[in-house]
Amino acid sequence: QAAAATTRTARSARERAEEVPFTCGRCVARRAGRFVSGPCGATLVVCPSAILAQWRSELERHAAPGSLAVVTYEGQPRGASGPDAKKRSRTINAPVSALDLARADVVLTTYETLRNDLH
Repeated sequence: QAAAATTRTARSARERAEEVPFTCGRCVARRAGRFVSGPCGATLVVCPSAILAQWRSELERHAAPGSLAVVTYEGQPRGASGPDAKKRSRTINAPVSALDLARADVVLTTYETLRNDLH
């Protein structure tokens, strides 16, 4: 039950992408770059991709159901515009804003995701 409640509370970006209609590249950048004022209480966990799922399962196992909002950050969408964008839009991650991350209690991501977003 605990795992199910946490899973419902904190869906991955990939699951949200299935619900999000096509978004042009300019809109993706605008949403992702929104300014957030005020303190952020999120804890950022950066780990190798091989143990990302283990981090999520340990959080589900040790936290009370519904007590933590966990976000798995998989990077900003690539190729959100262009001639084949509508075809690719179902596989592209939904845009993640700073507000999405700030509202979480724990943000899980990988070294590879950060490297890709920074370069």
